[in-house]
Amino acid sequence: MGPDVAVFMVPIVSVIGIITMIIFIRYYMNVERMALIQKGIDPFTNKPKGQLNPSVTLRIALLLIGTGVGILLGNFLDEITPLVSQAAYFSMILIFGGAGLLTSYAFELRMAKREEAEAKKEIKYENI
Repeated sequence: MGPDVAVFMVPIVSVIGIITMIIFIRYYMNVERMALIQKGIDPFTNKPKGQLNPSVTLRIALLLIGTGVGILLGNFLDEITPLVSQAAYFSMILIFGGAGLLTSYAFELRMAKREEAEAKKEIKYENI
């Protein structure tokens, strides 16, 4: 099989795979709804709301900011120092991407402690 055949096969197999995945997802959603109806539960009342978790948004934002700063500093290192350009880019992207994730972890930890302290204060004031 030459590269010409692969060029035509990849899009065809991808489209067939995506369509098959959608069909199976819809089928199993229908099976789940039918099981809920058989148990006497309305399948539309227990559906969870699609709310975005703010900590996930923060984590992604800080990761992207860190990656952007890493690319910028990798370019700076590539132009200024005699480092290999791939090493400069990849090292800075990984260092600052990791720093962004570490920052989001520290921020989430601090927010969790703050919420826990506020919950304890509310319980204390309710008991008075």
